[in-house]
Amino acid sequence: MRRQHFRIFAHGAWSLFLLLGLFSDTALAQGSPGECPRDTSSVEVCNGCDDDLDGFIDEGGVCRSDSLACECLAETCASQGANCGAMPDGCGGTLQCGTCPVGQSCGAGGVLNVCADGNACVPTSQTVACSGKNCGTVSNGCGDTWPCGTCTGANSCGGGGTANVCGCTPLPQQTACLGKSCGTVSDGCGSTLSCGTCLGPDTCGGGGFANVCGCTPLTQQTACLGKNCGFVSDGCRSIHNCGPTCSGYDTCGGGGTANVCGCAPTPQATACAGKNCGTVPNGCGGTWSCGTCSGVNSCGGGGTADICGCTPNSDACDGRECGTAANGCGASVSCGTCASGHSCRAGVCT
Repeated sequence: MRRQHFRIFAHGAWSLFLLLGLFSDTALAQGSPGECPRDTSSVEVCNGCDDDLDGFIDEGGVCRSDSLACECLAETCASQGANCGAMPDGCGGTLQCGTCPVGQSCGAGGVLNVCADGNACVPTSQTVACSGKNCGTVSNGCGDTWPCGTCTGANSCGGGGTANVCGCTPLPQQTACLGKSCGTVSDGCGSTLSCGTCLGPDTCGGGGFANVCGCTPLTQQTACLGKNCGFVSDGCRSIHNCGPTCSGYDTCGGGGTANVCGCAPTPQATACAGKNCGTVPNGCGGTWSCGTCSGVNSCGGGGTADICGCTPNSDACDGRECGTAANGCGASVSCGTCASGHSCRAGVCT
């Protein structure tokens, strides 16, 4: 009874009764406002009392049967122990619980919606107190409060600048993008703000930091993979050397693949253009055959390399004074004639 006495003592009329000893614990249990629990740690049960001392009696559907769990069964004034004033019915409606007789006032004993001797503060109804509001708690005008609801998502109670109204004040772009240079960021209220774009080779977050322009260079091993010569980009603003210069006939990219040593042979038709015999280099350490000569011709025999030809013997008549002699190229030359009365035998006049 210590909590009961303290609560009653806090309300004028009951403190007088307790001091005078006019009411015993038995009397309180037989119909006075003290017959219900006054322990703030109590859990609301279906007993016609405000067990958890939140200003509501049997709220939260504690008096419903399981078969009606999906319905809203409105409370009554009687089920909530009320006999005056207006109060919510638990289903969005309002109950009118009557007026008090002469000499009594509604809530004068410190219990809302219960008649008692004396003049009392008449609390503002929840509907009126929460009008234009949708969150937080507001005063009922009599030292207690009404809950007006809760906010969801990015909204907070008063977040938009109006007390007891759900809202959100977005961050200014300068604040949201502080320390950032690219991409989009939240404005704190479900929308986004642009912090800028990057210029190549930088990308947004490319340096490892979100919403900051940057570039992470490739290692030499990665950049030169499959390459063995020349220089390649590191993907950012520098280059890597992929190897020494090529040797022999090879050049860097000479085989048709960039940064790979190689050599592309000269086509045979190109290498042998204007030639019809012998061999010519292919430009990569090999040779092409341009053909062979026949008959009295030989490759270069006419004085031009890789061209079939024959140079006539200018000394074909050497030691002869008459007749003809072969010139070495399939033709014959005249070596002279003999004087009258002489004949030519084996190139000699007789």
